[in-house]
Amino acid sequence: MNLTGVTKLTETIPEITLSNFSILEYYQAIQPLLFFVLGVTVYSIFIFKFYRFLSRRDIIKFKLEAQGGFIGWLKKLGKSIIYLIENIVLTPVVIFFSFAVLTTFLLILTKSGSIESVILTSMALIAAVRVTAYYNESLSQDLAKMVPFALLGIFLIDINYFSVGDAMAIVRQIPSIWMQLIYYLIFVIALEIALRILQTIIRIIMPLKEEN
Repeated sequence: MNLTGVTKLTETIPEITLSNFSILEYYQAIQPLLFFVLGVTVYSIFIFKFYRFLSRRDIIKFKLEAQGGFIGWLKKLGKSIIYLIENIVLTPVVIFFSFAVLTTFLLILTKSGSIESVILTSMALIAAVRVTAYYNESLSQDLAKMVPFALLGIFLIDINYFSVGDAMAIVRQIPSIWMQLIYYLIFVIALEIALRILQTIIRIIMPLKEEN
């Protein structure tokens, strides 16, 4: 770059002085940034709590105390049954809440498609998260946070990607598949109950081996 070009470049740079600084302009400039920081922070905290809760194998913490003899075994059996009942009662609530959250995320992500595909994907993801939670909670957490953080990444890259109209058009299709939705919910709940019963049986019979 020759001397003339450097001179023209420096002429285009405004002189920065305190007299050019405006509190009102500063607030107007950072206002969108504040909203973005607040939104991303709140969303990230919610997702962090959500996926850790959904991917946790034991929604209700349970610990068997080592007690010997027949009386100790009966106490262990009683606590296991109460623990099982509590989880069976809580399971439908957890699954329905998780399904509603994941379906909302998928509806926002979906540009075109049918409600059947959205419901199928959401239910399959919930079922996979719950199954993997009994295998490895770290794997389950990675799976549970995949869609929510993908949504955040798309939003930060292209804010115009989302269409409320497209999402609402898919939502209007829900009444037409209400029976299929119930079937999916029953399947996922039954799967969770079966996994919970199997885990409880293992804890009663082989508590030390199951923990390892």
